[in-house]
Amino acid sequence: MAMKHQYPKHVTLTTLPVRGIYHYIQRFCQLHPLPKRRARPYQYPEALILTLLLLRIREHASYRRLLFGIAPELLSEFDLPALGTLVYRFHHLQQERLQQLLTWLAQQGIA
Repeated sequence: MAMKHQYPKHVTLTTLPVRGIYHYIQRFCQLHPLPKRRARPYQYPEALILTLLLLRIREHASYRRLLFGIAPELLSEFDLPALGTLVYRFHHLQQERLQQLLTWLAQQGIA
C-alpha cells in the first residue's frame, strides 16, 4: 500500500499560535536591537508591542477589541499596556522597522 505524499504545511501568521509569533518576534528583537536612546526606557518591551500589532492585523481587530477581548485571553501571562499607550506605541513605530520585521519573518519561512 503506497502512502500518500504529504505536502509540508506552510507556516503563516494565521496558523502560528500567538506564543509562536511572540517567540519569533522576541528573536528578531534580539538579533536586530533598536539603537540606544537617551529617553526613559519603555515600560513594555518592543516584542510585546510588535506581537500585539501582528495580532491586530491577523484578527482584523480594533484597538479596543484587541486590548480587551483578544489579548487578555491569548497573552494572559503579560501585563498589557493601557489603550492610550498601545495606540501611541503603534503610531510611533518606524515604517522601516515594521518592514524589517516582515522581511525577516519571510526569510524564516513565515508568510
